[in-house]
Amino acid sequence: VNSRANRIPNGTAGQFTTIMAETPGAVRIKNSGSLQYYDNPLNLTSSTSYVRVDGIVFEIANSVYPEFIASIDGNYNKITRSLFKRGGQMEEYGGWVFMGGSNNLIEDSAGVGSGRYGFAMGGPSANTQRNILRRVVGRLDYSASDQPKATFNVYGNDNGSFNVRDVLLQNLVAVDGRKGPTTGDVTYGAYYFPKNPVNVTIQGSIALNVEAEYAGFFIKELQGQNIKMIDSIAWGSYGPSGVAGLRANSTSGKSADYLVYDHLTIGANSVAYYNKDGATTRELTNSLVYNNGGLASGSDFGWTKSVANAFYPSSPTVGTGAIAAKSTDLKYIVRAESGSGLSSKASDGRDVGANVTLRYGKTGTLWGEAGYDQRTTEALWPWLLEDKIKSV
Repeated sequence: VNSRANRIPNGTAGQFTTIMAETPGAVRIKNSGSLQYYDNPLNLTSSTSYVRVDGIVFEIANSVYPEFIASIDGNYNKITRSLFKRGGQMEEYGGWVFMGGSNNLIEDSAGVGSGRYGFAMGGPSANTQRNILRRVVGRLDYSASDQPKATFNVYGNDNGSFNVRDVLLQNLVAVDGRKGPTTGDVTYGAYYFPKNPVNVTIQGSIALNVEAEYAGFFIKELQGQNIKMIDSIAWGSYGPSGVAGLRANSTSGKSADYLVYDHLTIGANSVAYYNKDGATTRELTNSLVYNNGGLASGSDFGWTKSVANAFYPSSPTVGTGAIAAKSTDLKYIVRAESGSGLSSKASDGRDVGANVTLRYGKTGTLWGEAGYDQRTTEALWPWLLEDKIKSV
């Protein structure tokens, strides 16, 4: 037991200090009794940098503390091919992984079990910047916490400084989460950005069959600004009658603020979207709205740009160049069918709707490194370590 007496030595940009399992997923660190508040199984303190942790399963069972299984407060660290599991009740602000530092990467990892937030970044006085979550799966099961819940959370901060910013969420999957008990607060969304994060981009990500109070993707609230979703899927969000695939209702008041939805597939939700966002630019383009219970809920503020979207059923529609889609245009939610009525109909020449078949971001890259934010030619499926993720 280290008892926090000897921290992991820092590496360098050219040579990370690496702690790895010989076989990914075959090493498990699990508590045998109750833990104390600071007993995180994985704890990279604020002075920790250039450390990589790879291939380990971290599990907490039946211990209220610590808040999170993993606390990543340092900078320039990588968590790869690792899994996080939590069972039983926990402290009301807790969850799986908290990222409080900057320029960090979580990649090819997964989380499951109880929590307020599964994977979270930001906090009351945070200045968290330039972090990446890439190819991460989460299933948020249960917690009686009195706090709002989400599988993936970019919190922002409470001081209004807009210093939680520049975040990339690439090829994330939130699947089969549950809304929570009547004794605690509910799951607000599979993805939930509550305060004032700035410049958050979601690429190639999915919310699938998640029970929520408000939306699958609840990505702008309060003073959040400059949020973009590309090649992503909101499918099967359910709960109250007005729960939406997408929800945004920020009042940032910034003249340059934008909300951009491009190449999305929004399907089988109670309603497609809740658009009450005060951004100067609000765009819905090249997206497929498929077999939802309704188009919009709440006071729809409309779109400053709405072009080349496809709708099934073919009414109601919004925007210019609306396409009447057919049920046969979509066989798998991750892409349109080749040769269908959606093929090459987008304003950029691509198929309408999301294409979540390729990886976003060059493997291992941190913010600003070559290829960190680009769509690659590497196949996303079959999912890396999917058998191990399933077994855990």
